[in-house]
Amino acid sequence: MGGTLTIINNISFGNIIAGNLARYYTFYLPNDLVVNDLDFSYGYSPSGGGGNSMSVNNYSITVTNDITMRRIATTASPSFPTGLAGNTIIIWNPKEEGELRDVTGSNGSNLTGILSKLILFYGKSYLFRSQYFSIMGNCEVYSNGNTKFRGILALSYNTIFKCSNGQVDASACDLYLWNQSGSATLLDIHKIGFNNVTIRFGTTTYMNEFFSGTPTKTTRVAWSGPNANPIISFTDNKEKIAKFVDVSNCTIARRLQLILITKNKNPKNFATNNGIRYINQSPNGFPKNEPSVLNTIGYGTMGYVSDPIYN
Repeated sequence: MGGTLTIINNISFGNIIAGNLARYYTFYLPNDLVVNDLDFSYGYSPSGGGGNSMSVNNYSITVTNDITMRRIATTASPSFPTGLAGNTIIIWNPKEEGELRDVTGSNGSNLTGILSKLILFYGKSYLFRSQYFSIMGNCEVYSNGNTKFRGILALSYNTIFKCSNGQVDASACDLYLWNQSGSATLLDIHKIGFNNVTIRFGTTTYMNEFFSGTPTKTTRVAWSGPNANPIISFTDNKEKIAKFVDVSNCTIARRLQLILITKNKNPKNFATNNGIRYINQSPNGFPKNEPSVLNTIGYGTMGYVSDPIYN
């Protein structure tokens, strides 16, 4: 078959599992699909030892409204990634505001969500309903210049998240980064001005640029959970400059590679960071109370040096 199949209402994937054995259901699309709503369900044993995922393969699914995850008759959290997987690309292009939602809750686990490649493609507005409904596969954002994020955007470990085009107004959206079992990669994340950024657990996050806020909204970047401070490792050796951010409990892998040029709202946060330089401070991190750029021109005892004379 060829061409594009348009489905007026929605398409659903999923099945129910019984017992403690994992199930992996595989679907193959005959062609590209365009749907209003994408719905998938999953279930796993009460002990948390089993679960099911949907592997959807071939072509693409364009979603013009909501993406919904439904948990079926379970009481425990899965012990491995569970959700919508496969090589089919999910293109999310809501005409108004689209929702990414978990209608039954995930019982405190981030191991459920979208493992397929997800493209947020020039949508008007995206509402992320739950910090436990994670984007777990590769995700690219294409903004039309007026794209907005709201709610809580959750990214799981091993995710590669990239803002490929334009900037996003995320002043009403928090970023929740689950990093307990691996390392996420965030590319051009400075184009998305989040309200708050929470890095859960103390593993490494790879970035090419640091988070950035706006003159009217300072982005708070903080660590939450057990283990050591989260480590930020930049993908190159270039100096990074960030502004309108308030950072706490953060370690930079290459010491002093990151310079913050906006004062933290809470000066006590200085002491919780490691490897960050602040504006108007010496390389060891202590304030100098001097101009950031020193006048290195020397003058002789006879006053100003005259202009050179060429013969």
